[in-house]
Amino acid sequence: MKLLIKDVTVDWIVSANVMETLSDFLTKGYLTQKELLPLLHVQQTHSSKSVAKRASKYIAQLENI
Repeated sequence: MKLLIKDVTVDWIVSANVMETLSDFLTKGYLTQKELLPLLHVQQTHSSKSVAKRASKYIAQLENI
């Protein structure tokens, strides 16, 4: 699943759903911040403003953990 958002060419709905799922995986301990943060930083440059904004939101949440 991580491979789906490793670059910004992914469709916006796929990106949004994968970020949400991976965030849930992080919460449940199946993924680490070290694995997720680089993917979120990539998605901050996505052409969809909503994807970029959502990635920024997830990054901000991780910084507060």
